[in-house]
Amino acid sequence: MKYAVIFDMDGVLVDSHEMIWSSVNKVLGEKGVHLGKGDINQYVGMSFKDAVEAWNSRYGLDLYLESFTDEVWDLELKFLDGMKLDRGLVSLLNDLRTHYVPMAVGTSSQRFRADIMLDSLDLKKYFSAVISANDVTKHKPEPDLFLKAASRLSMPPERCVVIEDAASGIEAAKRGNMKSVGYENGYNNGEVREADIVINNFSQLSYDSLAGLF
Repeated sequence: MKYAVIFDMDGVLVDSHEMIWSSVNKVLGEKGVHLGKGDINQYVGMSFKDAVEAWNSRYGLDLYLESFTDEVWDLELKFLDGMKLDRGLVSLLNDLRTHYVPMAVGTSSQRFRADIMLDSLDLKKYFSAVISANDVTKHKPEPDLFLKAASRLSMPPERCVVIEDAASGIEAAKRGNMKSVGYENGYNNGEVREADIVINNFSQLSYDSLAGLF
């Protein structure tokens, strides 16, 4: 069975929820803004470019994307040393690699950040392509990110499955005519219910179970 898998990064490959939003809130706090859990849910899966535009409009701020991203990233770096990979995820990646399944990362993160995260966790070796927010002009829920990943893998969209933790990512997969797996990671329960299948542990996935989607 020939198919390809496209992984979101934050919240799927990397348990980065606390890292991201603690850092974002620290920087926004200097502007008198704090994002609660309900607020954060609106922005999970969104590119920083779109999020910064939304915060500027909603809170009357004057955030500049480049400097804001640099400030947040400086704070995020402190979390990296303590990060560990999910064993079930590693088993899945090895299973797919053993069956020669092409894999890509499709992330709303900036390219420099994706490269550092994937390199520090020794994940790059599994992926033939990494598509970031810098590679497309339209972001999730538009399908451009995943369609570009499919193209890089030389696989038609209808033979691809996307693994996502955000509703916008599931919608992007559907708009791209791809199968989708919603990963409930403890922060997003209910957000990915529109996926073809929903999991809360990577041990629930395998080469065979993903092939069954087709």
